[in-house]
This record gives sequence, structure tokens and C-alpha cells, in this order.
Amino acid sequence: MKIAGFCILILIFSPTAAAQKAAPCDIEASINNQASSMLTTDRNGTNVRSGPGTNFPVRKTLRDPTGFLFHITASQGNWVRIDEYFAYRETERQRLDGWVYAPSLFLIVQENNLSNEKFVDNLYAAPDLNSPLLFPKNSTVADGVPLQGCRGKWAKVKYKEKIGWLNPASHCALIWDDGDCRTDPE
Repeated sequence: MKIAGFCILILIFSPTAAAQKAAPCDIEASINNQASSMLTTDRNGTNVRSGPGTNFPVRKTLRDPTGFLFHITASQGNWVRIDEYFAYRETERQRLDGWVYAPSLFLIVQENNLSNEKFVDNLYAAPDLNSPLLFPKNSTVADGVPLQGCRGKWAKVKYKEKIGWLNPASHCALIWDDGDCRTDPE
């Protein structure tokens, strides 16, 4: 009987997929709430939750027709942790600690320096420059790709039903057409 009780305690306190550890990140991603944009995911606003899931309460709902740029510090499952955000019409970044649903955010694939074409030749199977490429070299890609997660400065994204890792030099989060993708809107 004591053994059965011990087994139950082990099952209760064992980690599950829901309790997985968050991976540290340092990237930016954006959401565009404009009705005319193909990258719009929620015109009613962006919920920032207290934890990584819909079962956590909403800390704040961000509403701006132009969308937001988020600094991401961690990734857990389909959720990313933010510590600040920036809206186009604001003059400075705002602090906000919370979690956002990753696939509602987008990254822009950087232009190739030589030809102004965008390529997925930096979409890897793992967050490692030595891992295999998911598409043939010099395959072109649309500008925006939805975020799936992150690790360090690598962004996990979805493109043509494949999920892979964008080389840190291959992406940025700028959603507004007013300059170089590498330029911070601040």
C-alpha cells in the first residue's frame, strides 16, 4: 500500500508538458491590427496574459490600429514572454511583463544584400547554422512569417507548412514601411 501511495505522489509532482521550462530569447516580433493587412491576426486587440496559456488571466488588452512591436524574452510552447512593447504612434517603449500567443506575431524576412530579394535559405531545421536547410538555396519567400517560438536570437517560424528556425541575421520585426528593417522605430 505504501508503494502505491508513493507512486501516486510521483505522478502528481512529475513535470508535464504544460509545466515545461521556458527557453530564454532575445528577439522582437510584431502584430499588425490593420484591417487591410494580410498579417492581421486580431483587430479587437492583443491580449497580454499573466502566464503561457488561455487559462491565465489577461493583464492587458493592447489596442492600436497600426499594431505593436514586442521585445520577447522567453518562449514556452506556443507562447512568448514579453517585457516591453512599442506602438507606432507612441514616443517610447512601454514596460509590460506578460505572455502573448506566438502565432499571432510576425517577423519580416530580411532582404538579400545583393539583389533585394527575400530568401528562405536561412530557414534551418534546428537553431544551428550547421543544421540542414528546409528549402533549396535561394528560394524566395513572402515578407511576413508567423512566429512559433524562439531560442536565443533564433526565431522559430512557419513557412509553407514547414516550421523552422530563422538565422538571427535573416529576420526583423518592423511592421511599418518607413525605412530599413534593421532600424529601430524609437
